[in-house]
Amino acid sequence: MHKQNPFLYGCIVSEEHFCPRKRLEKRLAALVRSGQNVAVTGPRRVGKSSLIHRVAGEVRGSTLIYVDLWGIRTMSDLVRRCVQALDVIEDKAGLLQRIARALPGLTVTMGLDPVTGSPTMTPTLSARRKTAPESVAQIARLWQSLHNDSRKLIIAIDEFQDLMAMEEADQVLGLLRKEIQLLGKIPFCFCGSVRNDMWKLFADDRGAFYKSAAMLDVTDDDFDDWHGFLRGHFKASAMKITDETLGEIIRLADGNPGDTQQLCAAVWDGAKSRATRTVCSEHVRDALLQVFADERKGYEQIVGDITGQQLAVLRAIAQLDGRSIQSAEFLAVADIAHASSSKAAATRLVNRRILQETPVGLKFSNPFFRAWLLHVGY
Repeated sequence: MHKQNPFLYGCIVSEEHFCPRKRLEKRLAALVRSGQNVAVTGPRRVGKSSLIHRVAGEVRGSTLIYVDLWGIRTMSDLVRRCVQALDVIEDKAGLLQRIARALPGLTVTMGLDPVTGSPTMTPTLSARRKTAPESVAQIARLWQSLHNDSRKLIIAIDEFQDLMAMEEADQVLGLLRKEIQLLGKIPFCFCGSVRNDMWKLFADDRGAFYKSAAMLDVTDDDFDDWHGFLRGHFKASAMKITDETLGEIIRLADGNPGDTQQLCAAVWDGAKSRATRTVCSEHVRDALLQVFADERKGYEQIVGDITGQQLAVLRAIAQLDGRSIQSAEFLAVADIAHASSSKAAATRLVNRRILQETPVGLKFSNPFFRAWLLHVGY
């Protein structure tokens, strides 16, 4: 019986917390083992990173270098994050020597993680000069020096599309593609949550990485048995949950795996505190209110930072949907006179990642924010 909450979210999961995706696992493993680069796309919190870690862990003799580029803006940021991702290399003395040779303008200090107690690296670049895009070649040489018969690297670059917002983005992307092509023995997983940007990079013939990687799309319906996985976690805690109640949780989370687990965790906590054995809609309602309480300041910050017209568009999408934001019905609900104004406001919300583009229209990046807007009557 689970004595601790069995639902994990907001982190990379493994073992019993990972719901199998055999088709995707098999496909990704085959590509990685053959040395093929892969562009892994899918919305936020759908489980892309966990999938990559799962597959990398099953490739014998491999070491996963996981670089997170979320919100990156400068070349200095790129160098620092690439170096920090090398913390997984056990031979720290040898690693520091390689870093010093490949990146002479970088100073690395060693410390201890205050939570895990494990060694950590803090890279610092000289403030005297701007880091040039050509540093991409130095990073590539560093990767190459670490890849050998006893340590086969798999390099995963998460939120890869954020490179498009960097200073000198075109030059950086061009150089990075050139260098990666020279590292043919190292498979790269380019991971991205903004599908349109990833397609521009990898599927548009004007994109910097056009046809340089196999495309793998991760969706929220490609689990082997998602409902059974969630139900099993409740059952392991001696709790029963009906298909109807479980469906309600998934609907409120808009089907997103990470958000579903977050709401399940809140439901589990509430049911556990009441020593109940049967989870019902009342527990789901109370759990959603708890999520609102936990995230309220963030929601209010978003509302305070956007324009009145952008808020009107959010309100209309929450009430209707994001398929036809230029329709007469949508404009009437939003109280916006011109379709062009509605589209411009929605574009700015997408750029800020409050909304995300999907094949079925615009959706809230955080479904609980949508529910909160409706709850408080915005």
